[in-house]
Amino acid sequence: MAASLRRSSQDLPDLKAALKASGVVGTWLYDVRSHRIAVSAQVGRRLGLRPELAESGLHLTAFADALHRADRSRFTAAFEAAAERGGPLDLTVRNQDGAARVSLRGQIACDSRGRPHQGCGIALAPAFWAGEKGHDQAILNRMAEHAIALRDLCGDLRQPGLSAAIEDVMMEIGFELARQLQAGRPELPH
Repeated sequence: MAASLRRSSQDLPDLKAALKASGVVGTWLYDVRSHRIAVSAQVGRRLGLRPELAESGLHLTAFADALHRADRSRFTAAFEAAAERGGPLDLTVRNQDGAARVSLRGQIACDSRGRPHQGCGIALAPAFWAGEKGHDQAILNRMAEHAIALRDLCGDLRQPGLSAAIEDVMMEIGFELARQLQAGRPELPH
């Protein structure tokens, strides 16, 4: 097996093909000072924006207006919080009718004085794997990862009620994972 992994870099897929195979549908760029976000044409189309408008950029609130009503304040708050501190951003939003989703993942970078100034990242189509075998289990696995991260964060807060609620969520995710695994196995004879 090790010999089969020793291939030249020419045998590896190019970055563009690898990104497409991973569900990447485009990129985004955010200017902290002007509060403007620009996304690639394909991302704009998924969210119901005219491609040329999406690529030239919109004020954060105008961009939020193109999103599903339930996602607007969360979207704006996530970008504003990231713009205050810098650092990672990972957010999934829907178009106005909720039919299409896009995950924006990236980073708000800081200038030499430590002030956030620009963000950029990739846009993924979360429904990319929909319909694939194991899609539901993959979603549950991701939910479990997030629940574990939340449990770890709750420990730092010393809030027993919140910790108990997260533990309950983790148990439910575990039960659903077990049901998924059981459904995929043939029935054993008695």
